[in-house]
Amino acid sequence: SQTLVHYWVRVEDEAGRVTSFPYESDPAPTAAYFHYDNEIESGNTLYFLFMDRQTLTQLSRNPRDDAFLNCSLVIDDRRVGKEEGPIAYAHIGARRRGRNSRMNSRHQWKFKFNRDHLYDGNRTVDTMLSIPLVQRLGFMVFDVAGTDNLESEVIGLYLNGRFWEPYVAFE
Repeated sequence: SQTLVHYWVRVEDEAGRVTSFPYESDPAPTAAYFHYDNEIESGNTLYFLFMDRQTLTQLSRNPRDDAFLNCSLVIDDRRVGKEEGPIAYAHIGARRRGRNSRMNSRHQWKFKFNRDHLYDGNRTVDTMLSIPLVQRLGFMVFDVAGTDNLESEVIGLYLNGRFWEPYVAFE
C-alpha cells in the first residue's frame, strides 16, 4: 500500500506505425497510479507527495527560488461526493511558498498542476500550516459572511511515505 507506480506505453503495429501514452507532446513523460489500501483513518483529504532526495536537497539549498521542481502528488480527496479514490498527478511542479516562511523547516508548499490534469479545476494549490484549524476557521467565517473567498480544506500531507504536517490547502 501507498505505492506510486509510473508508467508509459508504446505500441507499434505491423505496418510500423507507433503511438505512445502519454504522448510525446504531453507535459508529463509518464502517467501514474497509486496503490492504496485506505489504512489511514482520517476525515481529511490526504496528500501524498513524492520527491526525490536530489530535488529536496535543491529546495533546501535555495528555498527562495520561484522555480517549480519536479514531483508527483497523489490526492485522496475525502470530501462528501468525492468517491473516486486517490488520484495521481505525475510530474507536476512544487516549490516552497510564502515570503519569510520559506526559511522555516516546516515547509509551506505551492503545487502547479499540468494543464491537462488539473485538481478540482485549479492549476495551482497552496498550503499553509501555522495553526491550520484556526486558518480554516478564518476561511469559514468569510464563507458564512457571504464574502467571496478562496476554497480551502484541512489536509494531511505525507512526504515520501512519512507523515509531514497537517496543513490548510487553498486554491
